Amino acid sequence: MSTIAEHFQPLAFLIGDWKGEFADGSTTDFQHFEWDQNGLFIANRHHSHGQRGDHAGQSIYAWDPVDKRVVFFYWDNTGGTSRGHFDVVGDELHAEEEYRGAHSYKMRSVWRPVGEDAYEAEQFAQRDGEWRSLWTTRYERTASQPAS
Repeated sequence: MSTIAEHFQPLAFLIGDWKGEFADGSTTDFQHFEWDQNGLFIANRHHSHGQRGDHAGQSIYAWDPVDKRVVFFYWDNTGGTSRGHFDVVGDELHAEEEYRGAHSYKMRSVWRPVGEDAYEAEQFAQRDGEWRSLWTTRYERTASQPAS
């Protein structure tokens, strides 16, 4: 991509391939982010392997011109779906979404860049009216694709 839209600047570092280990060592997650439709969208695929079995999903990130924020749509190999949005807070990406599947709940995540080739993602879920941390994953870049 020669020109990255301003609204995608905070997410541009994600373009490429990543491998993440859950902090408790239970799961390894692989993420792939790429530009789609000439930079109008970012497409993401992931698959994870761990003690709780295999899991896979896809997301599309898009600009919502009415709400003036990046939104996303996600679906996974269990038939679950979610939709949500990102807000930029300092150098962090804060996401909020509602997951609908066998169990439905609200989720939040905070993605923190760690240098140029790593980021941490912390996932929270709201259950019984309380936000609980589910896991933290540190991702390392495995294949470099420049963001610009």
